[in-house]
Amino acid sequence: MRVLYLDNAQLVAASSCLYEGLHRVLGGDAVVEFPFRAPLHGGSHDILLEENYGPLYAVARGEDPLPAGIPPFALGEPLTGGDAHLFGPGDIPCAVPNKHEERRTWDQMVAAVPEFDFIVLASSHRIPTITLALLRDRLGGKLPPVVYLDGGERDDFNAHWWHVFRPALCFKQILTPAVRDAPRSPANPCPLWPLPLANQFLGAEDHFGYSWTVSQFITTLARLIDEPPPGGANLRRGPCPDRHVDVVYPHGISWDGREAVLRAFRDEVAATGAWGVEKTFNWGPPYFLAAFRSRMALSIRGSGRDSLRYWELPAFGPLLLADGTMGAIHPHPFRDGDTAAFWSSLDELRSKFRYYLSHEDERARVAARGTDHLRRFHTAEARALFFLAVVRRELGVDYSVEQRGRVAARLDNLGWGSPLPDWEGPVVGYEPG
Repeated sequence: MRVLYLDNAQLVAASSCLYEGLHRVLGGDAVVEFPFRAPLHGGSHDILLEENYGPLYAVARGEDPLPAGIPPFALGEPLTGGDAHLFGPGDIPCAVPNKHEERRTWDQMVAAVPEFDFIVLASSHRIPTITLALLRDRLGGKLPPVVYLDGGERDDFNAHWWHVFRPALCFKQILTPAVRDAPRSPANPCPLWPLPLANQFLGAEDHFGYSWTVSQFITTLARLIDEPPPGGANLRRGPCPDRHVDVVYPHGISWDGREAVLRAFRDEVAATGAWGVEKTFNWGPPYFLAAFRSRMALSIRGSGRDSLRYWELPAFGPLLLADGTMGAIHPHPFRDGDTAAFWSSLDELRSKFRYYLSHEDERARVAARGTDHLRRFHTAEARALFFLAVVRRELGVDYSVEQRGRVAARLDNLGWGSPLPDWEGPVVGYEPG
């Protein structure tokens, strides 16, 4: 199986997660991005100077005509989705740091497109959509099947790209039951599969050994806490037992509703005399340390429901105290009272917090099950396995012999009974009154 991956030059959370997961499952040589993004492989580049971005800039500047289906550029609108054009090794998570793939020219890529089993249109940004349109036109419309990932932070489906490219499959990062079950219409023209964010650092060291993710922050934590985490750099052996903090709530206000939740929760922490740690942490040692030392971790949906904190916090061992599935459909969701503690109202948040504050054995049991559930079903690798199982079933593509062995080993390691086990579960969310 070979995949052509089209994505923005800048980091997009949903597509970054899928990209890394596909590399872990299929192997780096099976996943080819175009145009080549050097920061994903330990390098840096200025895309203004990269020859393969030239045709995209020619469209953006009006020097070449807009391909069919590409909306016009607004005055001053950048190609990249942001002002910066220089990307260094630290700007985009490095999924395959030692990969030295030749930068294919446009002519070489056009010739190679038929070799791919399918194309992933990994976001709706300008670079991947124009790239796909130009490849389509160069090949007279004869493309391999297209799989579209709508990673936008909204409930509605961005159906424009279905009408332009007619993808064979569509996945959506934020998929609510209302959108999934809506009657087919121009705004909702096709069946949709869920593909939320996931934990990108669990499992990374097992596959690539790069230090900025797992081993680096565990080493840092070992210097900061009184006792190193059991197992050293292996998160799978369990969290740090030295949990002095009752609850951590590391949130910025990316969604207006968060402020009301945090205000009510601050009052509850004060009323119970609990030890809470609140801070807008950056992704780094202070955040990891706070999560490692906490018995519970509050998670609140973000601007587009999904939140990276939701998928990160259980890895450190605290009980996930979350607004359900944030109102979205998740493959293999956490479940209330089994792998997490769910709340759908402020009163329920208060009662769940008080219950687990005073029932330590139950809290520890649910927290441990939640950490294991995250490792099995909510890593980048697990997302890619789910994605590929759907693609194989719906499109009829298959793995190479070597890939079959890799996938079988991963399914066995994660304890999946089949490539696509029963994955649906309850959808729970919090909607402010």
